[in-house]
Amino acid sequence: MPGQVRIARGEAGWSWCIPLQERLSIGIVLGQDDAARLGRTPEERLERAIAIDPWLTFIAGQGRRVTDVATYANYQLISERGFGRGWAMVGDSFGFVDPMLSPGVFLALRSSEQLADALTPWLRRRADPSPAELDPR
Repeated sequence: MPGQVRIARGEAGWSWCIPLQERLSIGIVLGQDDAARLGRTPEERLERAIAIDPWLTFIAGQGRRVTDVATYANYQLISERGFGRGWAMVGDSFGFVDPMLSPGVFLALRSSEQLADALTPWLRRRADPSPAELDPR
């Protein structure tokens, strides 16, 4: 539908289509190995990604690129540990979500609710959970 932002999961990553005034922003997010399979240059990779994705092909049609292709390497943060004595990470502090996407706000709020729900039994008893109680492994 015209004017709608499209975020889609692909086989090796995800893509976006964002309508701008008289333009369309199209991008792909992939690991290095998957990106390399699409082509040698950023331009080749983006063109190939559009060509092999039926939705991107449908949306982009016979459009032409009007700007350079920008690339960003490893701006994703990965946390190894999400909690410790007296602290817990929720939302983007634990699992990065691209700031251009509104789901980051939802995930921050929802993960905060889930943490509060998980801690409720100890709060009612006014007790601190042990590390073993917090780690479900």
